Amino acid sequence: GPEVDAELLEAGKARAVDMLRRAATLQVALADGALSVRVLNESGHKLPTGYPEGRRMWLQVRAFDQSRRVVFESGRYVFETATLVDDPALHVWEAVQGLDEELAAQVGLPAGKSFHLVLNNVVLKDNRIPPRGFTNAAFEAFDGAPVPASYADGQYWEDVSYAVGPNAVAAEVTLWYQTASREYVEFLRDEDRTTSNGPLLYDLWEAHGKSEPVAMARATVEEKEGFAEACRKSVANEQKRYRKAHEKEWSRCFEVEGEGRSCDAAARDRKLADAGAALRDALGGAKDGKCAGANATPASLGHGTSCPAPCASITLFDVGDLADCTICLAEELDGASLEAAWGAAPPAVPNTTPPSAEDCQAHLAKAASGLADGTTKALAKCEKANAKGKSPPVDCSEDPALAKAREKAGREIARCTSFAGVDGCAEAGNAEDVLACLVEALDAPATGYVGASYP
Repeated sequence: GPEVDAELLEAGKARAVDMLRRAATLQVALADGALSVRVLNESGHKLPTGYPEGRRMWLQVRAFDQSRRVVFESGRYVFETATLVDDPALHVWEAVQGLDEELAAQVGLPAGKSFHLVLNNVVLKDNRIPPRGFTNAAFEAFDGAPVPASYADGQYWEDVSYAVGPNAVAAEVTLWYQTASREYVEFLRDEDRTTSNGPLLYDLWEAHGKSEPVAMARATVEEKEGFAEACRKSVANEQKRYRKAHEKEWSRCFEVEGEGRSCDAAARDRKLADAGAALRDALGGAKDGKCAGANATPASLGHGTSCPAPCASITLFDVGDLADCTICLAEELDGASLEAAWGAAPPAVPNTTPPSAEDCQAHLAKAASGLADGTTKALAKCEKANAKGKSPPVDCSEDPALAKAREKAGREIARCTSFAGVDGCAEAGNAEDVLACLVEALDAPATGYVGASYP
């Protein structure tokens, strides 16, 4: 109706889904016919939270043999009828309230589970996953202790194991959330004997998706070697290809602006848009055979709920989100490199470079670009070794190759006879401090950049 803004409602829905997809992380492992799933609560409250009026969260699991035939399934949801199919392995997190015998007799209702929220006086079940900082004593103090589930002090996760059988070589796991179950909506319809609101609600529920569940997190796992590594390699290659395009176009633009001329922004942006489209096609798109084509997810690579800093505003759920993440991280690294060398970061452009400073400016731009390349290459090689099981794993921030990349950048910086008239890190005044400025400027974005493929 005219009293609501549909666009704002859709924006609110998108924010709610985004919050859901930041609320939980999945860790999965498959070995010897058993699938292990850990669900971690990334929120500041029980997961799921809210009134116990049908809200629930559950795991859907499917395991496959070598021919990709389903050999095990649990947690199947029939969308057409809004029915969660019960099975022996089904794991649901929810709060269930009800009436004890004494109160039930007083109000003339059966004892046990009840959706009569105002009348309920006992908690029959509350196995929702606690938040970080959980202690049993603190939750017992406000009548919020798990029932009958048991969580240790400090535990903010739950482990679930499935006997998927010896023929299972791959599995996919989805964590679903639903705001209102069919049973609750039918209860409201049937119990409203004084108004038409219950039936009206039911009709609206039926016409608008039946409180369609939202996939909060998804992960896949394969027993075969190289499943995740093939995807990581694809992510790294596509990200590098995009960063090179971004660096080429913006570096050219900065050079033109530094000469006192105007950059062709339209041509630059058109080429960058093409590069971005190519990346999204290769990661999560029609040409993606290594990640999306292999049913990989960001969780398969070890990602949590969001892109590495400084792009943590991007929620990671599928490979399409990972494409946005890689683009953002590439642009952040390239922007940091340009700002360190020129004193301006895209979309801003630098001041005109005095003729006397043009030579030094070129050396600084080369040093910053080379340091970004050398740093990310060293970190990626080190993280790749750790991901393959290097024992013991090493601290990649101490990798010797990083020192070599810095030494190379230092030699380029030392070719400047004067830093006068150059902005950015050149304002530090001497070669040693300029190098330190470059290293500090690129450290965080380089780590985040490599984190796209090796989180």
